[in-house]
Formats: sequence, structure tokens, C-alpha cells
Amino acid sequence: MAAAERGLSLDPGHIVLINIHSSALLSWIDYSRLRGIYQRAEVVPYLQGARTSAKNHPEQTYFQSSLGGVAQAMAKAELASGGDPIPDAEEAVRAYEAALKTQPSHVGFHRGVLIARAVEARALARKGGDLSRVLNQARAAFQRAQAAEVPMATLTPFYLEALTAAAAQALAKGLDPSGYLDEAASLPMQSSNGEDPVGFGTIRLRYLTLLLRSGDRSQPPRLREDGEALARALTRIKPMDPDFWEALADFHSVLGNPAAAAQDRARGRALNPRYRAS
Repeated sequence: MAAAERGLSLDPGHIVLINIHSSALLSWIDYSRLRGIYQRAEVVPYLQGARTSAKNHPEQTYFQSSLGGVAQAMAKAELASGGDPIPDAEEAVRAYEAALKTQPSHVGFHRGVLIARAVEARALARKGGDLSRVLNQARAAFQRAQAAEVPMATLTPFYLEALTAAAAQALAKGLDPSGYLDEAASLPMQSSNGEDPVGFGTIRLRYLTLLLRSGDRSQPPRLREDGEALARALTRIKPMDPDFWEALADFHSVLGNPAAAAQDRARGRALNPRYRAS
């Protein structure tokens, strides 16, 4: 990233250097999130720079989506470290919405909106907030993507994540989560996804855990077996994301295996001592 910054100081408009710098920045934010070393103050100057570029080039989707990417990565890092991700998530949504005005069929921009809404839903569920607004927004974004006929394989998991957060909150409050679970069951899900098997698999494992915890009689057969098979497949990848190990711990807790759950949480803490479950 430093080399790209030096090059951009000489040629600020060099698109290849801009791409290299942007990719390195997002990788850096994600790495710091996973390892618990994220420091917001270190990233804010880059967010401000992305804002300036987006403001100076309102007609260019590249700069709008770049702002969305930085804000989204920061929102995920804030969620993992126990901060407030909602302002960053909202900024990501605004940026991706601006990009969609020019390219309404760009799957990445639709996905960016849904990821941000899922982050908001998890944050609100963690602090006991009202999810109705963000869930309606996520639903509208999902339906808009369907209407645009974009490939849904990499979008559906994030709407599932928002629904799962709402169902988990309802269950924790002693309310009926079946409406959210029924809607989640109707989503067009693929059994696997090569783009991000750990991320998507973690979302699905959290959903299966919630089905088991709810005790819904209409839950699909072999639910436990499906969860165990998914857990084994993901564990073989040796995930570096503590979010997976927390989801696996919840799954083992529901199965009545506290020893395995404690071991899972220990592995997650070893990766990131600052990780905050949501």
C-alpha cells in the first residue's frame, strides 16, 4: 500500500495505482478486523479521501463504490470490535445506492447494500434495538436485486443474515421467530458457494443453529446432521475468522456439547482477543 501511495503522490489519477491502493486498503482493514488490531483512527484519513474522490467524481461509479467498500469494511470491523458500525454501514449504503443509479444491474453494488444492512441488523440485535426499519430496507434491497435479474447466489446469504439476526432477537425476547424463519426458509439458497465458503457457511451455520434452538416442528429433517456436516467442512478449511468459531460454539452449545463450545470460543479468542460476538 505504501508503494502505491508514493506512486499516487506523483500521479494521483493513475487508475492502476488507485486499484492497487484500494485493494490493499480493504485487505488491511479486513486483516486488522480478524486479528483484533483494528484502530479506527488509522483508517479515517482513507475514508475521508474516499469521500473527497466520490464528491469530486459524482458521475463515476468507481469512486462511489470505492467509498462504499471502505465504509463497509470499517462497519464490519466496528461490529467485530464492539463499536457502533451503523454510521459506516449507512455511508456504505448511500455510496452503493449512488453507484446503482448509473449501473442498476451491477451485482457487486447490490451485494454491498445487503452486506451493510446485515451488519446493521446484527448490531441492532446485539444491543436490543428495533430491527423493523433495517429489515424492511434489507428486504426492499433484496427484492430490487431480484427484479434487476442479477445473480443472487452471493446476495441471498446477507439477507438470510439479517433475517437470522431478527429471529435470534425475537427468540431472546421470548417472542415467536417463525415469521422470520419461514421467510428465510423460502430464500433461494445454494448448498455451497466458492466465492467465500467460510463467510457464507458461517451465516448458514448460524441459521441452522437458530432453527435447532427454536424447536420449530416444521424444521427440515436431518437438520442436526446437515449442521454437523457443514461444521466439519468449514473446520477443515481452518478459518481465521473468529466469527466462525463463535458460530460453531453456539452450534455445539445447542447440541449439548459445552466442552466443544468452550474449545471453539478459545480458538476464536486466540485469533482475536478483542472479538465481540453479536
